[in-house]
Amino acid sequence: MEIINEILINDNKIIKSIKEGKHRFYIDEHGHKHSSIINKFIKIKCIECNSYTKIKYYHALNKKKYICGSCRLTGKRNPFYGKTHKKSFKKWLSRKRKGQKVHAGIKTNYEWWLEKHGQEEADRRKELKRVKMSKAFSGENNPFYGKTHKKSTLKIIKEKTAIWREGLNEQEKEKISIALSNSQKKIYQDNPKKYIESKRKAGLISCKSRIRYQMNEIEKIVNNELKNRGLLFKYSVILGFKQFDFGNKKHRILIEVQGDYWHANPKVYKNNQLNEMQKNNIIKDKEKNEFASKHNMKLFYIWEQDIRQGNFKVLDQIKEIICNLN
Repeated sequence: MEIINEILINDNKIIKSIKEGKHRFYIDEHGHKHSSIINKFIKIKCIECNSYTKIKYYHALNKKKYICGSCRLTGKRNPFYGKTHKKSFKKWLSRKRKGQKVHAGIKTNYEWWLEKHGQEEADRRKELKRVKMSKAFSGENNPFYGKTHKKSTLKIIKEKTAIWREGLNEQEKEKISIALSNSQKKIYQDNPKKYIESKRKAGLISCKSRIRYQMNEIEKIVNNELKNRGLLFKYSVILGFKQFDFGNKKHRILIEVQGDYWHANPKVYKNNQLNEMQKNNIIKDKEKNEFASKHNMKLFYIWEQDIRQGNFKVLDQIKEIICNLN
């Protein structure tokens, strides 16, 4: 069978087609045989502009000469040929492109539908669609199920998210915060038991992971002073869902490096000067102290003010205790 259109498969020109039984095959200029339905790189030439277009199925295109979509809509072939838009539509289109919401008396298809069915029906259909999509891409149906992002990808995501958040104003941040809060409330209302269990698991994983705990400036100073004194302490010790800055398991000693502002140093701040964050941190510090006493551990505090002044009497005291135990 003669080929009417100029067709290329992998940049090889098709010269003829043959039929074998119920199937049709195409022969290229090098004598290679190709099936009529394949997923190879296929291009067909437009008879008017001589440009090539990528196609998938080409066996039906031999019956008539091929014209590309661009040529098919030029001149008299265009269904809008010789016609003009109404002034009201031009005005509406102008305002739409400027970002205005005025429709100049012309209603969109959605507005006609909304007027007929009402907002409640629109919300109901939207919720049904959300549930359907959620089921379709949840669990093993999700194409990313069981996979994790690379560290390089996570780093890029983190950097882009930080840049995006910096560009938000206070109102936008508040709006996002409210939306996240509402979504969490809805999840809890749908299945309280599942929500609590998932939060418990997430908290356990978070506590066991030490990646998010990184030494700050004063913790690095304390770490160096510990090494200078020959004291072997592990950074970021997790005990009973509580994180302690430094710990020595053998001698059951814990160290907390306290920032003056964050933990309300009593030498700097009076009780009537404390804000809510400082009060909450004081409560957490008391819970940590009670936990250490209950489990027969010694908890030592070293304040930022003393670190800045080079006062490490607490570390010398710890060294003396360890020497006596040995």
